[in-house]
Amino acid sequence: EHCHPNWTLVADGLAVNSCSHADYYVDVANTGSITAASEIACKMLSSERISEQLKTKAKDPKVPCQAGNRHSVQLAEALAPKGTLERFRRIGRGWCFEEDTPTLGNVGPLWVFHDALSLKENATCMAVSSPVLKTEIDGKIYPGNHYCKFLSPARVLDWMMTDGIKKFSAMEDTPKSKTKANKDDPRVDIVV
Repeated sequence: EHCHPNWTLVADGLAVNSCSHADYYVDVANTGSITAASEIACKMLSSERISEQLKTKAKDPKVPCQAGNRHSVQLAEALAPKGTLERFRRIGRGWCFEEDTPTLGNVGPLWVFHDALSLKENATCMAVSSPVLKTEIDGKIYPGNHYCKFLSPARVLDWMMTDGIKKFSAMEDTPKSKTKANKDDPRVDIVV
């Protein structure tokens, strides 16, 4: 909450400080069901602010948070063991990247404390949508900022190795503890 992006012009360009924070799933029962970050909240300078300071034109001034989520998946796929990636590509439910969801009124505390990355399973994918707050370059409060809550690469790997390879129909409206194994469900071997 108390960190805000800033910049300093230097001889060879622009020195930029951005802010980030990883949030985690609540695990009151201490089951460790999902240990990956639920989201990575990033406060960055907008492309408009950077291009203004460098006296240039932004190549793509409208980069959505969605692009960061795509990059998280690409990074996780590059880090995944070969067998995990092959299995996921063969039988897994992938990712659907939905439009960003603007924060109501561009109010910073709402983005920080209320808005969260949206992850919704369906039969074909895990749909992801990021909350976004983007202030105008001439705005009155923290002008020229771009805030996004991104998908964690560790959460992507978790999806690839567990629920993303299960059939969706086996999970619909059925508590996991009461779900019976199906002989057609993929088997997951964990090798340490």
